[in-house]
This record gives sequence, C-alpha cells and structure tokens, in this order.
Amino acid sequence: MLTDDEITRLAQQFYNHILAREHAGRASGAYLEEDARAARAKFWSDVAEQTRKTLGGNTLDTGLWASQAAAQMAGLSWPSLDEEERHQCKEAVHRAGIDLAEALKARYEGDFDYEPKSKLLRQTLAEARPVTSAPVPARQSDVQSEPLFSTVYPSYIEGQLRRKEWKQQTGNQADATYRLFIQNCGDKPVSRYTRADAGQFRATAERLPSDYGKASAYKTFTPDEIIRAHEKLPDNRKQPLLTQKTIKRHFSALSAMWSEA
Repeated sequence: MLTDDEITRLAQQFYNHILAREHAGRASGAYLEEDARAARAKFWSDVAEQTRKTLGGNTLDTGLWASQAAAQMAGLSWPSLDEEERHQCKEAVHRAGIDLAEALKARYEGDFDYEPKSKLLRQTLAEARPVTSAPVPARQSDVQSEPLFSTVYPSYIEGQLRRKEWKQQTGNQADATYRLFIQNCGDKPVSRYTRADAGQFRATAERLPSDYGKASAYKTFTPDEIIRAHEKLPDNRKQPLLTQKTIKRHFSALSAMWSEA
C-alpha cells in the first residue's frame, strides 16, 4: 500500500506538470480565436463533469494511461505495483484530474486564480504521513518493454473492424487520427501520453485547414508546417479550418483506444 505522502506527491506532480505544459503553450505566443477559446472552456468543463462521474462510479480504468504516466512521474514503477496500489494511483489521478480540468476551464475563461479543492492538492507534503520506504524507480526495461503507439493502434483498428464495432470508413478515419496524433505529439508508449499531449493535439487541430490531408502541397509537411503555410496564404485562398465536429471525432477515436489500452 502506498503512503499518504507518495499519493500526495503523485497527485501534485501530475497537476503541476499539466498546468506547466499549458503555461508553456501560452508563453509561445499562440493565440485563440473566440470560437476556439469557448470550445476549450467547454471541453474542460465536460472533462471535469465526466471525471466526477467516473470517480463516483469507481470506473477508474477510464484514462488509465494518465494514471500510469502520473505514477512514472512520481518515480513509481507501474508493473511493480499491486492492485491496491494501482487503485490508489488511479483514484488520486481522478481526484487531481477534476481540479485540473476546472483549472484549465478557468484559464480559458480568463481566471488564473483558481484554487484546487482536493485535499491532495492543497496539503503540503510535510502534512502527509512521512515516507517509510523509498519510491520504486521506474525500471528502464519497463519503459522499453512498452510498445509504441504506432505499433499498437493498427491491431486495435483491426479488432474493431473484425468485431464489426466499426465500419471501414470509421477505421480509416481513426487511422488518420492516430497518424496525426503521432505527428503532433510523438510516438510513445500509450502510458507516456498525458492530458497536456491531448491539449496540444487539440490546439493544433483547431488551426489545421480542412484540406490538410488532401492537398498535395501539404503531403510532406508536419502539422506545424501545414499551419504556417496555410496562415501565409491570402485570405481568398485559405480553406476553412477543421470543424469542432471533426475535432470531436478525432478525440472520440483516441478515447476509444485509450480506454482499452
């Protein structure tokens, strides 16, 4: 069983890491149109509400990758944890995740003074029970043994098609989503992705032109290069940006896979 101090450290590091990543994105100078700002505020509001339901229903394997990533940041080796310890991690990440989503929602509403409500995030480590044993560092072999996202998603799509849960068109769309995600956030084991990666992906998708996957001029470009090239075009040659419906479809494809990872 993990100590109170270990759980507190895990929750706080997870919360602070994601907020720091979001701040870094703002510091880069990127700005949001009003529709995009409102969409992000709504997105994080929905995340907070859904996370409350997940925590209340104890369906904590939803977003398992976030719990695994948080454990690794806290110096805990997920394969070495027993079931009770994994449950502690998942519960702590969900508790912190509610406040995290509320904090991000507040930021996109112009409020940077949000104070977390969870005791895990408000207490100092000195208030928690002292650590009685050193955290188990993540073994390099554990990380290396995890397959990369690019090697996992093809079999997932194949399984969805074989079970007839997806039609071929849905499978093709999901394949495009996963390839775009890797281009934007890198090819890592699923457990290494964080909510900050999801936020970065959304920020990129909201600036992509609708023809990014079809225009021959963009064939060899990265997502960032496509955005820069499109923004330099005269207004009469610019294509509409991806719709929120399309962006939601991308996230549905990602969520479907991550929920089973």
